[in-house]
Amino acid sequence: MSANRPTEQLLGLRPYRIAIASLGAPDDPTRAAARGDAVLADPQPLTRARSRFVSPPLRYVVLAAALAGCREASPAPPRQAPPEVSVVTVASQTTEEPLEFEGQVRASRTVQVRAQVAGVVTARPFTEGAPVRAGDVLTTIDVVDPV
Repeated sequence: MSANRPTEQLLGLRPYRIAIASLGAPDDPTRAAARGDAVLADPQPLTRARSRFVSPPLRYVVLAAALAGCREASPAPPRQAPPEVSVVTVASQTTEEPLEFEGQVRASRTVQVRAQVAGVVTARPFTEGAPVRAGDVLTTIDVVDPV
């Protein structure tokens, strides 16, 4: 058997096998035939020429693929008009945004106003948050007699 037998099988080749009858003969078949030793050829010689590279089924696959690529291309879809867009010119300008804050306000100074007598408040002639001066009337009280 030859050393590159898998390669020969891959390529689809069937080489002749040569065997030397005498044990001490060299591997050269021409020397063995010249000495009269028996030279045996492969019992099944090649009967038809085979391609060394492409197997027949593979040829049909390649041919079918080539023919499929030869058909006419489908027509391209018609081009659509570009969509209408509106255009705005950008200009730089300054804007003022109103500032809004949430919170609670406390007075820095507070005053407690108490009556020196017990009674019912009948009038309150001042407005809350309005400025007042010393001596201004803030409330009118109806005095009730203590029992």
